[in-house]
Amino acid sequence: MTHAPSNPQSSLTLPITSSAQQLAQQFAQPLMGSALQQQVRRNTLAMLAVRDYLELMGIETDLEASECWNPLFRLTADVSDLYLPQIGHLECRGIQPGETVYQLPAEVLADRIGYVVVEIEDAQRQATILGFTPTGTPKLSIRRLQSIEELLSYLHRLRQPQPIRGVNLSQWFEQIFENGWQTLDYFLGTSVNLAPSLRSYALRDTQTSVQAGKLINLNLELGHRAVVLLIALTPAGREQVGIQVQVHPAFGETYLPPNMEITVLSETGQPLKHVRSRSLDNYIQLPFFQGYPGERFQLALSYEQVQWMEQFSI
Repeated sequence: MTHAPSNPQSSLTLPITSSAQQLAQQFAQPLMGSALQQQVRRNTLAMLAVRDYLELMGIETDLEASECWNPLFRLTADVSDLYLPQIGHLECRGIQPGETVYQLPAEVLADRIGYVVVEIEDAQRQATILGFTPTGTPKLSIRRLQSIEELLSYLHRLRQPQPIRGVNLSQWFEQIFENGWQTLDYFLGTSVNLAPSLRSYALRDTQTSVQAGKLINLNLELGHRAVVLLIALTPAGREQVGIQVQVHPAFGETYLPPNMEITVLSETGQPLKHVRSRSLDNYIQLPFFQGYPGERFQLALSYEQVQWMEQFSI
């Protein structure tokens, strides 16, 4: 018996093509004999079904910019995302017929714009898109998914220009973190497999500071590079907040690539401080700086022709 959302008209069944089967087998092949092999295969078929549907609906996708296209990510993290340019990463998870609850892995609970569940029926060579949810929880109830029509409306809203709000650092002292930012303990306890430098040189003064990090995937242009940006906030005199910024390699890499640069800029984009990695640097660190509540700044991480940037308010 197939379990679908409460409105059966909200699901959509698509054929599984031969090319999709081949790619799914290719992605799962390195995991031959492991418990993850069939899950990776189902996830890949789910992601390709969602890609086909979204492109039919006029929503652009970029498979090669997805984390799951990166063989290093597939071997070290349970990811199955589809990148939508100018929108973000949409996680696509494949389930077997009859499943009513799905367990999401920890590594996909952040940095995702939503989660789509697809039922894979191998005998009929069919993939049924059951629905989606905009927020991830460790356990997804299949019957509580929103419809695929609501998915389209949601993605169209995300494509509209949004006001830039930035990351509110003051809320970190209350343990409130924006999407994608997690505590240091979270990173040390997941399968991101952070480099030894993060454990050895993790931001100091944990008694009085609050620390959080963000996994930044710089995609294929950088040879599958991923790093973790760490920020520590320390209360300073006269209501000031001290800020320390570090960049560490991720996924078992020991060193950062040479000439990776982290820069702090003013609210208007004027560079204030920067540091660049050298050969055999296992992390880089900006000079310590301070600010008052309400002040804004930007951080830019760049390497070769690719740049990541985010705005912050104290």
